[in-house]
Amino acid sequence: MRGQRILRWVSVLLLAPVMMASVAAAQQAAQPTIAVIDVQKVFREAAAIHSIRSQIDKQVATYKKEITRQENELRAKQQELSRQKTLLDPEAYRERRGEVDRRLGRLERYSQNRKRVVERAFATARTTVLKTLRAIVNEFAKEKGFTIVFRKSQFLFVSPQYEVTQEIIKRLDAKLPTVKVELPSE
Repeated sequence: MRGQRILRWVSVLLLAPVMMASVAAAQQAAQPTIAVIDVQKVFREAAAIHSIRSQIDKQVATYKKEITRQENELRAKQQELSRQKTLLDPEAYRERRGEVDRRLGRLERYSQNRKRVVERAFATARTTVLKTLRAIVNEFAKEKGFTIVFRKSQFLFVSPQYEVTQEIIKRLDAKLPTVKVELPSE
């Protein structure tokens, strides 16, 4: 009996270091490896985003120029109509005034439509960047052994050792330096 107890104690003492090592290894394996990305910074600095904004700005300038030209034409028509008001009979004046008002309405709808088209084109192009960004982050995480990647905006403070934003921007710029903004044809 006493021999069996001693044998049990000896086996427990011999197995204890092995069990402790297994527990330590399991704890270490369960520890997440964390990285943090400042997505807002990526969308401020990435070459693809600059490319998108440049194309959008050019298109907005073109639309503004066309709308301003049409507004000036209509303003001139309104002034001319005001000068002719006393010369025209009331029915003719009302008819011409109605035509100018209808053209103003069409121009307003055109302007709003152009704005929606540009917003949709920007959103579509930005989605292309976001999809590529996700693929790059997944690839980077696998390559570096990260188990969790957070957005920096989720935290009040992040130690610089966890931030990988610049590396992600560099990879995104290499993989997707530009994005063609697709605007529907008129």
